[in-house]
Amino acid sequence: MAHFWWEGLAGEHYWLESTDREDIGTDLRAPLTDGSDTENWRYGLFREARVADIVFHYDKRAQAITRRSRIAGPASEAPIVWAARGSYARERGAVPVEVPGYRILGLP
Repeated sequence: MAHFWWEGLAGEHYWLESTDREDIGTDLRAPLTDGSDTENWRYGLFREARVADIVFHYDKRAQAITRRSRIAGPASEAPIVWAARGSYARERGAVPVEVPGYRILGLP
């Protein structure tokens, strides 16, 4: 596990998910690696979330934080359906496919 500046600070247990998923707030998902098969800190950072941490969910469609949930359990490896959404991915026409990933369940 990595060491972060917020470790041990009781008031620093907040996360932000930015998504356009329909089931916003049910879980957090990310691939184990990026399109070049390299671990990406953006995808892996949520694995540092702990039970009871608060997650704010930014809905890209509404352009607002629309939900809040709590981490319900540790990250676990699971296949996920994923497509990168950055400008490079859009240019190359990325489509969702099943990839090795991880999930963290959330509670409303």
